[in-house]
Formats: sequence, C-alpha cells, structure tokens
Amino acid sequence: MRDPQLTHRQAFETVHDAGGTFRALNPPFRFSAGRAAAQPFVAALGEHGDQVLQEVGYTAEQIAAFRAAGVLG
Repeated sequence: MRDPQLTHRQAFETVHDAGGTFRALNPPFRFSAGRAAAQPFVAALGEHGDQVLQEVGYTAEQIAAFRAAGVLG
C-alpha cells in the first residue's frame, strides 16, 4: 500500500465510517469520462433503512410498527 506507483495511480482511497478511517482499493480500471472510485464515506448498517422502506412503499406507521415488533434494529 506504500508503493509509489500505486500512490501515483491513485489505487487507494481514504474512507471514513463509524468504525474510523481506513484505505480501500479503488477499481483497477479507468474510464475516459468520469472517475470510478471508492466512496469517501460508508453508511452505517441500517442508516438508510427507513428511506429505502418508504421508497418501496411502506408508510412511516408501518415502519414504526416493524421497529416496535423488533423486526428492524
């Protein structure tokens, strides 16, 4: 991970999440238009759960009932 050539080619990306900061491997391929890279922040488990459930059609009341029943963390 300290190889100068890997640094030059931007092989790794610094990523932050609830557990701290770490280096992740970027995709080994390049596109002529745009940059494929690891995202700088990783969502925590369940962080977007309510939003996803609402997008697939569940109401806020149904999601609250799931939480009350212990189905969701």
